[in-house]
Amino acid sequence: MAAPSKAWYLIVDGKTTDWAKVPLATQDYEVEDVDDLKRALSRAMKDTFGIDKPYGLLTVKAVKKINDYKTEDLQALRSQAKELSGLDTLALVLETFGVDGVGVFIGANEEIDYAVARKSFTENIWLFVELPARDHPALQPEDERTSKRPRLDNTGSLIWRIFNFELWVRQQPKLLPPTPKSQEIVTNGNVTIYAGNAVPVGKDVFEAIVYDGFSFVDKTLVISDFLECATPVSLVVRPRRFGKTTNLTMLKNFFAIPRHPDNKGRRLELFRDSKIWREKRDLFDMHFCAYPVLYIDLKDFRDYNTLDLMRGKLRQLVAGLYKEHHYLYDYLDPIEQDRFNLVLKGRDVDARSDILKELSQYLRIYYNRKCIVLIDEYDHPLDVAFHNGFYDGARDMFATLFGALLKTNDSNIYKALLVGVTRVAKAGYLSDFNNVTVYPMFDPTFSDKFGFTEEEVTALLQHHQKLEHLDGVKNWYDGYSASHNIPLYNPWSVVSFIQGGVLKSHWVETGATETIRDLIWQSGRDFKVVATRLIQGETVKVQLSDSLHYENISLMDDTAMEVRKQWKLWLQLPGAPWLSHVVTALLNGDLKTFHQLLFKTVLQGLSFCDVGESNASKKSEAFYHGYLMGWLTHAQLTGCDLKSNPEAGLGLCDTVIQHEQSKRATILEYKVRKKHHKRTILEKAKEGLLQIQKKIYRSVVSEKMEQLVELGIAFQGKMVAVAGRVYKKENGEWKERKEYGYEGVFGNVVVEDVNNGEIMDVDNNDVEEGDR
Repeated sequence: MAAPSKAWYLIVDGKTTDWAKVPLATQDYEVEDVDDLKRALSRAMKDTFGIDKPYGLLTVKAVKKINDYKTEDLQALRSQAKELSGLDTLALVLETFGVDGVGVFIGANEEIDYAVARKSFTENIWLFVELPARDHPALQPEDERTSKRPRLDNTGSLIWRIFNFELWVRQQPKLLPPTPKSQEIVTNGNVTIYAGNAVPVGKDVFEAIVYDGFSFVDKTLVISDFLECATPVSLVVRPRRFGKTTNLTMLKNFFAIPRHPDNKGRRLELFRDSKIWREKRDLFDMHFCAYPVLYIDLKDFRDYNTLDLMRGKLRQLVAGLYKEHHYLYDYLDPIEQDRFNLVLKGRDVDARSDILKELSQYLRIYYNRKCIVLIDEYDHPLDVAFHNGFYDGARDMFATLFGALLKTNDSNIYKALLVGVTRVAKAGYLSDFNNVTVYPMFDPTFSDKFGFTEEEVTALLQHHQKLEHLDGVKNWYDGYSASHNIPLYNPWSVVSFIQGGVLKSHWVETGATETIRDLIWQSGRDFKVVATRLIQGETVKVQLSDSLHYENISLMDDTAMEVRKQWKLWLQLPGAPWLSHVVTALLNGDLKTFHQLLFKTVLQGLSFCDVGESNASKKSEAFYHGYLMGWLTHAQLTGCDLKSNPEAGLGLCDTVIQHEQSKRATILEYKVRKKHHKRTILEKAKEGLLQIQKKIYRSVVSEKMEQLVELGIAFQGKMVAVAGRVYKKENGEWKERKEYGYEGVFGNVVVEDVNNGEIMDVDNNDVEEGDR
């Protein structure tokens, strides 16, 4: 098969397998951005395949062209394709894929040369078009653009290519008839659900969930919570996949004035018989479809990993907001129209801090109502910038833009709601705002409006005939606690389980967690000890840092299994040996390999600030005990039972690991050699081994075990000594396998291997800190 070389696309529907061409410029249209591209694809599919799908329902993904295409490459190409955002220009898409740069397409008049961009796009990009599962009028846009795009003359004024009544009519907002919901509204106590035939995995837009007939947990009272917030700007912080976007799009549908006034009835159907309909009907008279809304979505910044790319993406976002409200143009004076045009062209955004504030002013004057501002994933761009080394520049850029919109704009803004994952108010672009109230998990406001309560999960499972799995769902996904100890479940994980029927870590697969992972890696030893206790199912008291009041002392317990599992992986030290090798060596009785891996981890994971000679005498066994427990948490992922300080024989042993499947066990005892001790570090390790035997710690080992490793481990700074014995069970008695016994010392400059005599014995007392 010849490789497609120009504007090629493939429909991903399982029926059509042939590539087809889509023209990017005709007498009727010229493609400049992804929205235009979707319109062109919608036309092309109808003409070529007879497939008639509204462009707004198409998902378009792109992949960079390869030179030698083979049919067997198709699946790999599809898996690599990235979804395109409707507001991105072709030039920005090309730059995202590493094809040229935006600057290549800028002409002498400082405007994008779209003809050049289209040519490069068709030569370098292949497209995959995903069709919707079903057509539905809910997703048709109220405001359809003309087929002819407005042009710009030398004065910057908009001149329509054809000024006739037909195009004027086509420009008007569509009247969309009210569509009753297909779901049954089910209420049980305080819980209401829109009971559909399936759950909305991968869908988070409120109106799409409702009109496509999916089940939906009724969170409509979030609207009244928002209206009751005392301060103009509210910030809600919740974990990933916790229903933030769904709630924000719900607010938009409730508050936004529809472009066609008769579409208010269509919006009303979204909320008919909901909780807010039944309990707060007066809010419909005062606030329903009553405000201009600025909805700003910041979630698609992940691939914009330089300051210039992020600045370009922000220009596109602002231009898209202006394009969304293009109907304002005819009501502006000539100077305002000039500025409006500059923004549409992606210019003047960087130089003006008031560009969004000005748009809110236009909306307020047009509607004679103040605006509501909704910002989704407000912290995501800063997270991307943080991991790519340009945090300060990104923070200043967003602080300038949103500061003018939200901080000193009371005359145009009625209320604003921002949602995100982390609170970066002090170090981020909200740092200078004095009109923001933050609502974290433990605050009563919004406490049950994000995430699923146990009653809501029960109702969902019952409706979808999976109630028998409630205990498993609780074990895996009930890892959160809101105000008044309300247990919360991760919505994404719950609906993913209902769809697939498999209890596993759905949440971990959904997005970036670099920030949490990096903070865990960079944390001190005390945190790793605490994290290990949480992973083992213990309860730990911590003081939350957002506001240091006694009422914010919380109990961290009942950590969800999917979260515990991910934390175990994160606790792996960067650069340290993979812990599955460590556990395998230990259980197999390969004590020298275990010793080498342990020493490597101590060498990389502990600094001399922690354990150098000046601090070595201060470090207790508890310090190293906690460090080793954090290091060995991976044993639980391999099916081991890991216990710290269990009662055994005549005392408490430090650590016991038992693996039921292989019938192997290990007992570890830790010692610390301090500078004034007469015994060598190896003798301290032997002391630990002797303690295991004298205090009969092996009595804690299950009778099912058939192999046992007893290990004494001693530390001095970054030196590690190990003394161990391996036993096999014969006729119910433990018999020592002397050939597997091991004693040795590893340090930066000394190695003492008693069994093999590979390196001459060195007196560890003579090794000074500066020699290591």
